Amino acid sequence: MKLRFAASTTGETAPARVDRAARTIFGTSLIQTGEALGHDLLVDEIMLQQTAAAVNATGEAGLKSRFTHPGMCSDSMGRMLGRITNARVVGDKTVGDLHLGEHASKTPDGDLADYVMTLAEEDPAAFGLSIAFDGEAVWKLSDNSEVLVTYDGETGKRMPRPPTSIAPAPFARITKLRAADAVDEPAANRDGLFSAAFANTTNLDAAQAFADLDALRDRMGLSTERANEFLSRYLAART
Repeated sequence: MKLRFAASTTGETAPARVDRAARTIFGTSLIQTGEALGHDLLVDEIMLQQTAAAVNATGEAGLKSRFTHPGMCSDSMGRMLGRITNARVVGDKTVGDLHLGEHASKTPDGDLADYVMTLAEEDPAAFGLSIAFDGEAVWKLSDNSEVLVTYDGETGKRMPRPPTSIAPAPFARITKLRAADAVDEPAANRDGLFSAAFANTTNLDAAQAFADLDALRDRMGLSTERANEFLSRYLAART
């Protein structure tokens, strides 16, 4: 399961701080607890810790950050902003420091570094970071254990919630963190700059879309021919 997750800041913790001399935005929020609106998934403290650990595992190199997610008809060439380091859990969020590279001021689209810093200073509500990651969904049970969410092999629909689940929706878990990208439409921002919630709504890259469809096809046990028949029925039903 490949996902995008956008993040938001609230008054509960200090806002991000822009240091233009250091070309760094300190305390950018990567992910926040709560509901991932529109995705029927929840984020808890475990997910916060997983995100921080994944960022810090990159060491001095840091986690890459791009200007928007790669699109269906474009890649990230010329859109690299820089790297995120020093991730930590602060209150109900995981935050990190976004270091903007010199290259981000010399892109085919102009000085993206200055644009990002200006947005962070002047209009934080118009901006957000969205983490791109491979992950899975789990049910948290009353005995403090977790079980993977399963899906019906024929329909691809999620199987019913276990009776001992402590929440009405599953919780997200990271298996591999890929990037944290600047976007203008975070999916479930609670409030403002560099905040977090699943953001599958904007700029899905083709490789990820194909991988998601391959996973769905494999889960349903469909051959290429049957997948084509299924898609034809789906399009007919939706149009």
